[in-house]
Amino acid sequence: MHAERSVSSSVVIERALAAVEKSKERRERWEREKKSRFERIQIANTRQPVAALKPGRQLSLRLDG
Repeated sequence: MHAERSVSSSVVIERALAAVEKSKERRERWEREKKSRFERIQIANTRQPVAALKPGRQLSLRLDG
């Protein structure tokens, strides 16, 4: 019986680790998508074509209008 419990607990641990990894991947993907959305909003707020933006220029992130 102890061996069965050991096997089942290792399965639980493996599933938990897989869930953590999947969650981490989802969070990283969400962060990348969020950053991409905000970059598009920033560029749209400048009302300038992307080519007109100088490299390294900091844009304000004001989403309220």
